[in-house]
Amino acid sequence: MGRRGPKPESAKALRARGSTLAKSRERQEREQRERAEAAKAGDDWRLENPPSWLTSPIAKRVWADVVPLLGATTVLDSMTMAIFADACGQYVEASRTIRKEGLTIAPGGVVAKHPLTSVMNQLRAAILKYAGELGCTPAARQRLDWVFVEHDDGGPAPDEADIRQMTRARTTDHP
Repeated sequence: MGRRGPKPESAKALRARGSTLAKSRERQEREQRERAEAAKAGDDWRLENPPSWLTSPIAKRVWADVVPLLGATTVLDSMTMAIFADACGQYVEASRTIRKEGLTIAPGGVVAKHPLTSVMNQLRAAILKYAGELGCTPAARQRLDWVFVEHDDGGPAPDEADIRQMTRARTTDHP
């Protein structure tokens, strides 16, 4: 489901029209910048390894496959990425169980759908939600503007190796 309501105005726009919300929005924007800078200042601001509680081999594989594709992923993204990877792992495990046991079960001679089908539907919704948050769906990528990291000489990153150093930034023209 898409985002609801109007797009939030920047502190600059609120200040220009004399809104009383300008100071609050400035504080929010400043705190957000400070958190991002603090995360980057640490030695481990880039995510490379999954959190220790992510134990499923499938979830770890999803983490290993997706994190490099996201570019500069920080600790700020770690919980979203971990939940996404964990949901993907659980979905695959549920799918394998259903494939082995069948779509229906017959406890006491009464045929019913396998309980994991409902779990898979919930996991599918969660996966799509978090994939959208991470920019892993076509619609989410339309809302993202990919910005190349500049070299020391100020030029754009031209080759394939530098494409991996891309950072994501939200566009101001897409809702």
